[in-house]
Amino acid sequence: MINCLPVTSRKPNERSNLNPEVGARCRQAVTSLGRYAEKGMPLAAKDILTRFVREEIAPAMKKNGYRKKAFTWTKTGEEVTKVINIQGSSGNLAHDSRYTVDIGIHHPQFHEEKVGRAARDTITEADCDLRLRIGRLMGVGDYWWQIKSSEDNHANLQNLQASLEDHAYPLLERVNCLQDMLDEFIALENWFNAAVAAQLLGLEPNRFIELALDSAHENFRNLIRRWATRHGIRA
Repeated sequence: MINCLPVTSRKPNERSNLNPEVGARCRQAVTSLGRYAEKGMPLAAKDILTRFVREEIAPAMKKNGYRKKAFTWTKTGEEVTKVINIQGSSGNLAHDSRYTVDIGIHHPQFHEEKVGRAARDTITEADCDLRLRIGRLMGVGDYWWQIKSSEDNHANLQNLQASLEDHAYPLLERVNCLQDMLDEFIALENWFNAAVAAQLLGLEPNRFIELALDSAHENFRNLIRRWATRHGIRA
């Protein structure tokens, strides 16, 4: 019998070891941004974030094996590919922008089993099987950081870095295999994904299918039933 309760050891405010020098480095970056303003060099909102990312976030991610492209970092391990992306709002302006963080983990066997085909060679957040916004990990819903070229953004930038440390990095660190993904699906109450992972692990998926059918919209229930029938599961 699989324990369907969330893992109790997860502490969303637990500090990650991914960037142990975040405090000192963050203060350095804030001071650096202040110097740009003092020199009379107006920065667009995206440029402010870009400089902070380059000085603070990118070095920590590179040190831990992530490859960077724009505001996206990717790391491929033995079983999974991990993706973290700082996403801008579609309504962003040069002087006023909002950003959030998307987190994803891709498992090729899981993906092919659920979607019916392999993902592209270059994995993006959209190809990931475990996907969520950082706000859900923070317990505050869909959370965005606002950056304005005409205002002091120090507090927002520090809060973004702290949120990555407290919430995004720990998730990426603890999910390294399909069993880890199953644990996260259970914690997030993503029951259909839990059923697919359990099936691949040789575990009993029936209870997860029941929970998925109870919580899904009718159109998605049809997809769940087709998948269950294909695997000889009564649904």
